[in-house]
Amino acid sequence: IRLLAISLVTAAAVGAFEVGLSLRDTQILGMTTASIGLMFTECSLVMLIAQSLVFSPLVKPEATRWFLTPALIILAASLAAVPYAASGVAMAVVVALVAGSAGIISPIATYWISLSAGERQGTALGWQTSAASLGQSVGSAIAGILFSVAFIPNASFTLTAVVVLAGLFASARVPRLLAPEMFRSRGKADNAPFAKGVLSHAPRVKDRKQVE
Repeated sequence: IRLLAISLVTAAAVGAFEVGLSLRDTQILGMTTASIGLMFTECSLVMLIAQSLVFSPLVKPEATRWFLTPALIILAASLAAVPYAASGVAMAVVVALVAGSAGIISPIATYWISLSAGERQGTALGWQTSAASLGQSVGSAIAGILFSVAFIPNASFTLTAVVVLAGLFASARVPRLLAPEMFRSRGKADNAPFAKGVLSHAPRVKDRKQVE
């Protein structure tokens, strides 16, 4: 449930960021569509690099659970900083921080949901996809609505940052709940996730015949 909440909050933040950034850059900063396209290109490249580093031989898979809370903090701080990024360099830095933090949260959550689901892997991943889709839809819609709210300055970014901070409560105990013992007991055997866990629950036909 905690990982699903993290997936929902992260997807909502990404949806709100994309809509809010497009509206702010065109209506307030007067940026061209080409400049906005370059920002989203940067966003995709940073996500690719961040995910490649986190899921590389440089990082142990069981250590990825410790990245969730710091990444959520960076995501919330960078979202709150978007309205104050006036120059092109500052905007590029903020976009990189948002992309890098959000880019590793979702696959890490997916990885641990898949690993901890056991034989219900398909169901768990289905719930995770639904949570992410719901979060992105709600985040995009609310960002568009809040952009024109005058009595809350920069509402689409500020309130989204608050929502991400709320997700910190869900991530607080995740590293301890996803203990290394669980990773080792359900880890990869011959590159097949859950092989050990599945085999340990398989019926022992030979022993059953002996009992009969």
